[in-house]
Amino acid sequence: QLGLLYDAWALGQSGYAPVTNYLDLARRVPPSADPEVWRQIVSTLVSIDGLYEGKPGHAAFTAFAREMLHPLADRLTWDPLPNEESNASTLRNAVLLALGRFGDQAVITEARRRFDIAQRNPQEVPPGVRRTALSIVARQADAATLDRLIALLRASKDPLEKQNILTALTRIADPAGAERVLDLAIGPDAVSGTAAQILASVSGAHPDLAWKFALQHAEALRPLISSGARLALMPGIVASSSDPQRATDLLAYADQNIPAGARQNVDAAVATISLNVKFRAERLPQIDAWLAATTAR
Repeated sequence: QLGLLYDAWALGQSGYAPVTNYLDLARRVPPSADPEVWRQIVSTLVSIDGLYEGKPGHAAFTAFAREMLHPLADRLTWDPLPNEESNASTLRNAVLLALGRFGDQAVITEARRRFDIAQRNPQEVPPGVRRTALSIVARQADAATLDRLIALLRASKDPLEKQNILTALTRIADPAGAERVLDLAIGPDAVSGTAAQILASVSGAHPDLAWKFALQHAEALRPLISSGARLALMPGIVASSSDPQRATDLLAYADQNIPAGARQNVDAAVATISLNVKFRAERLPQIDAWLAATTAR
């Protein structure tokens, strides 16, 4: 099953076959399938969602993704089940995070409820569920919620808890909020050694913001990031972009800052950006048409 899915996705992503072949296969996978199969599906749906940003068909795709994942979420529930498979908790986290990302209001409401319970009494919510709820709340955070989460970050004395909060904050969807999270990378609230991780994580949803931030704060970031990590940071930041200008910018940056013998990450990022640009221009219309036909049946 995994082989079929990976092959269908690779062929569709590159244009050697309709990308909708993958969606046809994925929507036939039963909720009882191996968790690793579903983790691949969830990951791919999230990847497609990221490339839909700003496109007219985005809402139709997220509605399809929600419908596809609901039976699996109902099977897994929010809470660990007796005698469940060892990797079920990882899948539960991935599914709930994806549904929160796709705007599932029931999941978002439940995440907020459990987050509030955990703040009053952490023992009432299992640690894994606490982290999932925190991540969903952080992704959906408005300015007031972000203020609350940053206050929790600053009040915490536990490095692991601080790291969990920071990791959740890097998933924030709101661009204005993402700028505030990026500021944390060079401030006293970040856990030591996590500046590069914060930038890389924020760039997953906001590559252009992270790129501009890294350029504007290069001197402040220099002592926080090792020389080896710096070589990979800038290519990693822009790899999720679908703006061809970012590829041009990266090549110009590399000419000035990255030795010729260390350009593998640059070449890979440029290739990924090119693939993202083509996917948005050529594959998303295929998915739009497929979704319209599927819904009409």
